[in-house]
Amino acid sequence: MNRQGRDSSFSLSSNTVCSSSAGLMTSGRCQAGVTLIEVLVTLLLVSIGLVGSLAMQARAMQDNQSAFYRSQAVNMATDLADRVRLNPQAARADNYTVNTNSQPQNFNLDGRETPSQRLAKNDLRSWLTWVQASLPLARGQVRRNGDRFTIDVLWDENKNANDGIGGGHGAEARFRLEMEL
Repeated sequence: MNRQGRDSSFSLSSNTVCSSSAGLMTSGRCQAGVTLIEVLVTLLLVSIGLVGSLAMQARAMQDNQSAFYRSQAVNMATDLADRVRLNPQAARADNYTVNTNSQPQNFNLDGRETPSQRLAKNDLRSWLTWVQASLPLARGQVRRNGDRFTIDVLWDENKNANDGIGGGHGAEARFRLEMEL
């Protein structure tokens, strides 16, 4: 009720009530609902939130794949270190040195090897096969300096090994393990 004793509310229909004191009545018409602009702004904000959420999910998946590759490299390097420790005679004779261009077929047996050389060749062939099959564009390297060995596993972080798509030759990752005989 206003000062003159009249009711400031009026009824447009049996369901809709507008009040001029509430500020909902404009030019004699009642606003019933939301405007198209309010709906579009809401959709824009929700879309921005969803895009941000999808970007975070994609980054999390990429980081998870990177962590998986790194754990594989750790397993590979420690496996070869154990093999080297189990065959010290061949290790000291440089039978476990590998450069980054080496391929598994470089370590095929020719029948003239000693038992320790044969074991070293088998170890390196199976290890390089494992490295190349498990990591994208992977290479292995083993260097010796006296009784100190450095085992490197290198791979491409930006390439998916299974589908062949990705940046390729982007960020090279490396895991290095140093050990003493």
